[in-house]
Amino acid sequence: SSQAVELLPAQSEETPWVNNLNTDLGREAGPVYQFDGSNGVIIPESVLAHNLGSEFTISTWMKHERQTNDKHLKEQLVCLADDHRKNRHHTSLFVRNCKLVLLLRRDYKEDERNVFKPAEWRWSIPQVCDNRWHHYAVSVSSQGVELTLDGELWQPENNNPEVIDDWPLHPAADLKTTLAVGACWHGSDLKMKHSLRGYLAGLSILPGKREHSEVLKCLVQCSESLQLPATNLLEPGMEMVTNSHGSQVTIDGEDAENMNQLVRQVAYLNTREFPAPGRRRLELSTAITCIDGTKRIVPSAISGILVLSVPQPTITISGTENISRVYDAFKRGVRIFSDMRISVSKGTEEAEPVAGVNMDKVDKCTISVFPPLNPDHEEIKLPVLMLKSLKLGNSITGNGVEISGADMIYNYEQVIRQVTYTNKKPAYYLNRQFKIVCSELNQRFTSNEYVQTLTVIHPPVSVSENMLPIQPAHHQLSQHGAEMPSAHISSDHQYLSMGQTQGHAVVVVVVVCVGLLFSVLAVGVVRLRAAHKRALREEAEVEMAWDDAALNITVNPLEETTECRAMGGEKSIESDMDQDSSDDEMYVEETSDDDDEEDEAPTRHRLEWDDGL
Repeated sequence: SSQAVELLPAQSEETPWVNNLNTDLGREAGPVYQFDGSNGVIIPESVLAHNLGSEFTISTWMKHERQTNDKHLKEQLVCLADDHRKNRHHTSLFVRNCKLVLLLRRDYKEDERNVFKPAEWRWSIPQVCDNRWHHYAVSVSSQGVELTLDGELWQPENNNPEVIDDWPLHPAADLKTTLAVGACWHGSDLKMKHSLRGYLAGLSILPGKREHSEVLKCLVQCSESLQLPATNLLEPGMEMVTNSHGSQVTIDGEDAENMNQLVRQVAYLNTREFPAPGRRRLELSTAITCIDGTKRIVPSAISGILVLSVPQPTITISGTENISRVYDAFKRGVRIFSDMRISVSKGTEEAEPVAGVNMDKVDKCTISVFPPLNPDHEEIKLPVLMLKSLKLGNSITGNGVEISGADMIYNYEQVIRQVTYTNKKPAYYLNRQFKIVCSELNQRFTSNEYVQTLTVIHPPVSVSENMLPIQPAHHQLSQHGAEMPSAHISSDHQYLSMGQTQGHAVVVVVVVCVGLLFSVLAVGVVRLRAAHKRALREEAEVEMAWDDAALNITVNPLEETTECRAMGGEKSIESDMDQDSSDDEMYVEETSDDDDEEDEAPTRHRLEWDDGL
């Protein structure tokens, strides 16, 4: 089924978990991987969600042989277990003692915590350890568990499979799970255990539902088989039979020449469009029964068929990547991929459209758009009648369109070119981008991602001379704001004169500002110097006032009385003369008078003394 998830795909940069495994040229369903008993791989959760659902199918090709006599040795094919702290196995398919075992533990439910239910199925089948390729498919549903072996439903026998009941798992909300292939991850030890020793190919899980029995049957019988010769070559008494898988042909007859002719007509048929390359082993066993009833043993002949690899196709999508349309075109509907072309190339050959052969078919094309469409005014329309006539499926969502169904490339091109995009409000958009990817063989081969851009041509905006400039709705006028004059076109002379006038105005403003600055500085300097002088003068006055307070003048009364008599009322001391004079002048005058008195004092004193006598 196309919904099955391949866990062991071909090695590539997109599948790093298988790049370290040993590979072998494939026999069935793609590459073959060898597990040596010490390796295993962890499958990223992005590849497969760990919740497989109540119904699922695990299918794989396996080639395995008995390793040891240890009956308790487990060899895990697929294992879903706790990622850390514990080693609980939730779901696993493994081999033990040459038995194929499915383990399915139920999650914890409060109402079923004490309920015993089947949890392990053990099939005892010889194919598990015969060292040959076999296809196994285990399907789980509400009806139970079924095993499909080599395309045929295996019928239960007496106590085979052995069914073991168990309790549900204990609750553990903080634990997650890890999915591994070829071994089982043990969370407590943080390493792989129970590794497989054998070969696996085509391992896949179909979550959510069971695989159809016809699909499982065709996986084995429809791809490779041995074709019987034409029946008209049979002579009377001869018989030809083949097994259900087409892998063995038995011819019984009496004529040796006719037997040789029939054996030469047995053909190998491989119906895969891209068969896995590799060598197919052929074994011819012959038994001869003589007339007397004795049997002769003839050595077996071993041969092989080498299946060469088919050049894988490269699907290329091309076209005009950018298309521009006006409003009316978008309202009517625009064809998104009007000239899209799909071409296929093989190997180093140039890309050419493929026609007339199986390679010219694709099975799915996906158109995606981001961001999603607005359902109010955006819509993608498909050519419904054309899709019905070609019997192609389709689905439309807000994220895009998907067209599915195997058909010729030419038909897909015609359908995709009719896909239209409608937008009732194109003025809201600058462009829209759509991505398309096509694939074939269930997405085994995928094309490039072609991106188509639809650009909206907006009409020019005409501005009237009388039309006032549009102010933003959120604009607020400030009382300090100034409205700039509207822009207009002027001649070079007007532009230069306006520039010169504005230049002079700027110079005047600058000069005025500089003058004001110097004026402020000058006033500040003058006030500073005046304050400094005033401070010095006050300091000097305070100092002189202190000197006056300390000055003491002593006057001889006898000398002063005699002098007054002789001088006839002449001033006795300069300090009584002018009280309004400054202290400095008084001090100078007194000093001068004292000097004069010292010069005249001897004569005057002597005369005065004599007069007294």
